[in-house]
Amino acid sequence: MKLYLDLGALLNLLLPGEETATVYSLVSELNPPFRLNAVHQLQVENGLLRSRFQRRNVAVATNALRRWRHYWLEGILAFEVLDLAVGFEQARRWNAHSRVEPPRWGLLLHPSLAHIASATHFLSLHPANRTLAEAAGLRLLPERL
Repeated sequence: MKLYLDLGALLNLLLPGEETATVYSLVSELNPPFRLNAVHQLQVENGLLRSRFQRRNVAVATNALRRWRHYWLEGILAFEVLDLAVGFEQARRWNAHSRVEPPRWGLLLHPSLAHIASATHFLSLHPANRTLAEAAGLRLLPERL
């Protein structure tokens, strides 16, 4: 099994939230490392650093950054190089061929990157991400929302 975490699921591992317990229970049953790419890394680090610099929830952001670094050091997270141009092109095609109002572009991106990463499973709590991932042939975690 090759798991892909969308941004929301990843953030639930770093920041306390409504769905943190759900995400923790799902990943605790799986074997790390969980593969992340440059988009994950930029989104997480940019968001947490911006929170610290803007003095919003500084303690929460600082703790999340510590947890983020700990997960890398302990091998819970591992970096995977993906051809981001291919991922963006796939997301662009999905957007262009959508028969309904497409989600925001960022929500198109992680299912697309999961697809090009040859992930077998997609952990997301976001309905639009789940719909795209399922259409791309990925198995969803959790199975139901």
